[in-house]
Amino acid sequence: MNFDDICQQYLTWVIRISSNSLAQPVFVIWLTDSTDQDQDKFMVNQQNRIIATEDYETLMEEIIKVKPILPDPVNTLTWLNKVRELECSSTLFELEILEDSIQTKTFNKRTITEAINFINLCGDFDEQTGDLEIRTLRNKPNLRQLWEYGYDEIIWKEIGSNEQVEPVRLPELRTNSEQLCTEMQQLITAFLNRLDIAKS
Repeated sequence: MNFDDICQQYLTWVIRISSNSLAQPVFVIWLTDSTDQDQDKFMVNQQNRIIATEDYETLMEEIIKVKPILPDPVNTLTWLNKVRELECSSTLFELEILEDSIQTKTFNKRTITEAINFINLCGDFDEQTGDLEIRTLRNKPNLRQLWEYGYDEIIWKEIGSNEQVEPVRLPELRTNSEQLCTEMQQLITAFLNRLDIAKS
């Protein structure tokens, strides 16, 4: 079995997050905790900060250090033992795509899809840790409108299509573009502040 197959089998994945605010992309682990009603979770430390590293090998070492508080420990340790010596395959979250959209105040299909995925990821963290700031930010009316618009106009209608990525001007979202961009940046900043980046 390859890395991706093992991740799928144990519902545990490596995510690589890139952002204009980070010196370089960081790796985190995200999993479905079968011992807790199949809740999606991050590997966090005792301060409920997401364990992040700038390289995969250091990430594996950091996870071993928090062994007593691992979510779904049997499944997670089995996954860890199987993938440790394999070449990592990760899912990329390109937050700079959102950050660039915030600067231009123009979202397209790709950036709205990234926004949906990111808002969902923040929701997983909030559900896991009860983070009030993240919850408040991701439920701001303009972000909710963007999320709903994305599902209604892109995800449900165009999933699997090979259409060109055409710009979608924010007024078409029927939301306050200034507030939306401010709120999205606040959510990105708050999430990045939850990363505990261990240096390699």
